Amino acid sequence: MKWMGYDNPATQEIWRAWRHEFPVTKNLVYMNHAAVAPLPRRSAEAMQRMAQDALDYGALHYPDWMDAVEGVKRAAARLIHAEPAEIATVKNTSEGIATVALGLDWR
Repeated sequence: MKWMGYDNPATQEIWRAWRHEFPVTKNLVYMNHAAVAPLPRRSAEAMQRMAQDALDYGALHYPDWMDAVEGVKRAAARLIHAEPAEIATVKNTSEGIATVALGLDWR
């Protein structure tokens, strides 16, 4: 494919790595624009580890879970050149947009 540099071997390797993260691409051409999207493999694995920990130990490791959340905030902050304190975690995009909208003075 020669469109947008996709014929470049380095680009092809990047696409293979990303496709590996989304096993759904073995079965489907996923064209949903937003709403509910397939999880990346590593996200599903992390969720499974946390769920198993909760099954096995209840909330005993809750501080570790919160440390993981803080790690995500630090990584997100690095990605956008912000401070971790400037990063908020919300359930989904709709909640994030609503939170911002509620904080605006619409007058």
